[in-house]
Amino acid sequence: MECTINIIGIGGIGNPLTTLITKTMSYKMAEDDTLLIRVIDGDKIETKNLQRQGFAVSQIGENKAIAMAKLIGVMFSDSRITVEPVHLYLTPTNIDLITEGSINFVAADNYKTRWIVEQKAITMKDVMVIFGGNETFDGDCHLVHIENGALLTKLYSEKHPEIANPKDKLPTEVGCAEAMDDNPQIILTNMACANAMVTMLFSRLEGIFKRKPWSELSNISSIYFDVITGNQRCQ
Repeated sequence: MECTINIIGIGGIGNPLTTLITKTMSYKMAEDDTLLIRVIDGDKIETKNLQRQGFAVSQIGENKAIAMAKLIGVMFSDSRITVEPVHLYLTPTNIDLITEGSINFVAADNYKTRWIVEQKAITMKDVMVIFGGNETFDGDCHLVHIENGALLTKLYSEKHPEIANPKDKLPTEVGCAEAMDDNPQIILTNMACANAMVTMLFSRLEGIFKRKPWSELSNISSIYFDVITGNQRCQ
């Protein structure tokens, strides 16, 4: 079976997420399965990123998507898996990177990106989108799953109606640092969010690779977590 995974945003969440997805998928894939993982980000690595993101000092100034693909190539080798960097921000002009049958992880830190991804998804017949985000100490992830043209979960905008009228801009319109200054991040919460997003995928891998119907799989579509209390709530 062929599978495509897009990881949108290779920052505090997307960085550990890429490693987790690569190793999780390798564990679950059959010998004749193939996987394309696209890492999508137009941002460059800055010194301040090293505190939360798994890049090397020598990579400062490199594009995050290209640097992430290099790191995966050094850390991990599986001939069934190809990691392809896309050194651009996701915008309406390249939204067709989200293709039929793809699995998409949205780790971008702005509402407008999440909104254009959801709007693309609802035009499709078969697609999975896992949105993840966090504040300083808590966060959540949410699955939007469309199968045979039917929406099997709630939309992300139903859970977070604020994304339908985003007050922020795409990264191509304003720097992400502006948002980060108002919303301080810590690595523990970023990693908790990445772990929750992969957990959401893992519960459905039997359906992806063995074509089991949705009714036989986990019906969890949202995970909320808090790193201070240790609480995790699934819905």
